[in-house]
Amino acid sequence: MNIVSKTLIAIFILLLIANCSNKSSPFGFPGSKLENLHVMFDGSVFQQVEASQNLTQAFPLNTKLVLGNYKNTDARILLRFMNLPADVTLSVDPTISIAINNDYNPKEYNLKIAPLINFSFQQHQATWEHYDETNTWENPGGDFTHAKSFTYNFADMDSLKIFDFTIDKEIVQKWIDDSKENFGLILFTDDVTDSFIEFHSSETIYRPIIELTFFRNDEEIVETREVNHDTFIHNNQDTDFNKDVLNLSNIPPRSIYTKFDVSFNKNIKVYEEIGINNENELRRSNVNQAYLYIPVDIENSLITNTRINILSGIPYEIPPDRSSVWVYNTTVDTLRNNEMRINVTEALQRIISEDKPNNGLFLINNFENMDFSNISFKNDVRLSIYLSKLKN
Repeated sequence: MNIVSKTLIAIFILLLIANCSNKSSPFGFPGSKLENLHVMFDGSVFQQVEASQNLTQAFPLNTKLVLGNYKNTDARILLRFMNLPADVTLSVDPTISIAINNDYNPKEYNLKIAPLINFSFQQHQATWEHYDETNTWENPGGDFTHAKSFTYNFADMDSLKIFDFTIDKEIVQKWIDDSKENFGLILFTDDVTDSFIEFHSSETIYRPIIELTFFRNDEEIVETREVNHDTFIHNNQDTDFNKDVLNLSNIPPRSIYTKFDVSFNKNIKVYEEIGINNENELRRSNVNQAYLYIPVDIENSLITNTRINILSGIPYEIPPDRSSVWVYNTTVDTLRNNEMRINVTEALQRIISEDKPNNGLFLINNFENMDFSNISFKNDVRLSIYLSKLKN
């Protein structure tokens, strides 16, 4: 290491030491002309805090297949195996294997597996009502026939967490003989309440497989084939929506809209107490950090292994329309002491500097329609802003 490098390292260490002893400077340089300030707004600064709902639709590239029931919402799985061997005759019933990702209140399920009829579903478009983007099932929830019933106790799963079940070989043989008859399968249960299982979908390395056994040249052959199309559908239409119940959820898809006034004229006393004396001084201040704090109703929340990441965005117009939201970042949500801290720094900088109109703020879950994860909040929102300004 040459003398120049050693000198630079020494200077860097001195700057770090200076930073630790100089609380007035956000950059840590002695004699800085910047002053750090902090203001905490209570709920009185918020003009609106309410829930917002979005459309129920398929989640693109979903890594989950959900089966079961949660809060009166039924979830069903659709599977389609297309890369089947040609010109073979199956000797035993094929076995389908699906790897479990997560579970909620696992119990014994009375299950049904059936071949779909009439239509081929599209995995990034199928819903309870539609088999693709525009066309509807003849029967909501999927068109099928000849359902086979069986029981499976998910509470007794082994450590491998692989769910295996068989399907009648005649069904798959029909697909082998004529691929036009292959519309896929539906797996569902009619009598489970408040219990669901999350399986790995084809978007993961643990995608569902089917095991086929057949004879070729007097030799018994066992082959496995991966699923080609899969998805899950659910029947939640969000008919009991209440804007006063704050909730960020995937199913049903809900967000939160907040409208607040942090202007100088509306908060003169608060700003003067921290040393900001006029509107122009506030507008020229730098927002170092800004957080929304919202208490979480833990008993009414459910977070599975997929977190609810939050997109923050400023709507261009009022009333709030989620189709015209300027989304600026994905926050790292932090849950501490039953309170969610949501980073809204950039939005507050834009609002205070008047770069964007203050039409409020949307908090949007960016995994909507993916699973049953949800967070319920108590209506007691606070806003914390860390500012820096030039010293007088």
